[in-house]
Amino acid sequence: MNQRFHWPDERLIRAAQDGDVTSLTTVVMESQPHVRKFALSLCASPQDAEDAAQEALIILYRKIGTLRATGALASWMFRIVRNECLRQVRLLVARRDEQPAGPEAGAEPSAEEAVLYRLEVERIAAAVGALPATSGRSSSCGTCRACRAGPSPTRSV
Repeated sequence: MNQRFHWPDERLIRAAQDGDVTSLTTVVMESQPHVRKFALSLCASPQDAEDAAQEALIILYRKIGTLRATGALASWMFRIVRNECLRQVRLLVARRDEQPAGPEAGAEPSAEEAVLYRLEVERIAAAVGALPATSGRSSSCGTCRACRAGPSPTRSV
């Protein structure tokens, strides 16, 4: 069941940029498997990956007209997904830091748990931040690192 998905072709991307709604819908639908798989390989949890993939596809839908080179769709989308995963980590840290202290906050984590949590968040942010801003090739699924690696045994695809 190693189904290979292909990125939308340049003619379809140009039509979407020119405002053709059917082409735009097709571009988003054909990009979705790549975006989702890449997000699953980057984000801290499957839920974060789904959120990041959804946000990336919304950005694609809204801003496809800003894409300068139609052949760079995959690189552009991977950069957006990477940024969305980083944003998810930042939100996680911010939520954790803003939790109220006191009886309504529930049981406070121990100092050790707090340090371990912060180290884990920093490790995830550093790993995502160390990824290259663009992915090398954009012809079809199976060419990027996330797709070549295949499904992770701990994540569902």
